[in-house]
Amino acid sequence: MSTLSRLARRQLRTQLRTTEWRALLLASWIAIVLTTLLTLLGDRLERGLLRESAALLGADLILTSSRPLPPERLQQIAASGA
Repeated sequence: MSTLSRLARRQLRTQLRTTEWRALLLASWIAIVLTTLLTLLGDRLERGLLRESAALLGADLILTSSRPLPPERLQQIAASGA
């Protein structure tokens, strides 16, 4: 290795031992962790609210049956505007 790279590595090691760099690295790590946590929490909260609002509205309910609807019922549905 060249002398310059050894010197740079030694200076980096020396700088990382100082309190200021440790505090900066700790603060950066905390900021990243909190940002990730809040993003995940917001995403889960949004998904839960969407699920609950869909259930409350009932707009996404689908009725299924093994028998077809009688034609009279289909006409009633069409007449009601649904």
